[in-house]
Amino acid sequence: MIKITSPNLFWDDPLRLGYGVTVKTVRGKRYVYFWFYDGKGKKTEKYLGPAEDPETEERALKMQLEYLENVKREVEREIEKIRKLLEEVAAQTKPKP
Repeated sequence: MIKITSPNLFWDDPLRLGYGVTVKTVRGKRYVYFWFYDGKGKKTEKYLGPAEDPETEERALKMQLEYLENVKREVEREIEKIRKLLEEVAAQTKPKP
């Protein structure tokens, strides 16, 4: 049986960064999935294993970490892009002596 060692391991809230881990019951057995929304709003699910498999929790945590690291890189790129645009706008709007 999968242990929940992190209070945030299994949550299914699409408003929180667009990803989560969920458990589905199929024919009486529990299975764990990692889900996320891509940039176009399409939901994708990846099967991680049976809930009873002790390695499934590790896979779930690794998937969350990988996803968040990718999001972090994307956010950092966007921040840099906006900073450069802001500098350009500020340079254009400064009063000339």
